[in-house]
Amino acid sequence: MLLSSDWNNEAYFSLHLVQEILEEAGLPKRSDFSHWYPQFPIVISKVDKKQSPSTADFFIEDRSRDINFLIEVKSATTRIDGSARFQLDMYLRYSKVKFGILIDPFLVEAYEFI
Repeated sequence: MLLSSDWNNEAYFSLHLVQEILEEAGLPKRSDFSHWYPQFPIVISKVDKKQSPSTADFFIEDRSRDINFLIEVKSATTRIDGSARFQLDMYLRYSKVKFGILIDPFLVEAYEFI
């Protein structure tokens, strides 16, 4: 199966597939209780006490079900790997968000930060 070159574009992938998955899960993009925040800012503290700003692709919150989580999107060329998992772990650690999802065109992984 040949994959469209659009799947190598992370922005295209975020816009279409992530939106479809979340809407199927009952989390509409705009409602009174459900909110999506793209490019969610996170400040990561370094060992040398310097702070480094970073952004997760999405922060999703559903106030009616008391759910919130981060989503980090990878393209077909930058697939989910150890560095992507480490990146999500750092985002969860410093954002104080408990759940996170890594997604690429071929795989979805869910994580809980303990």
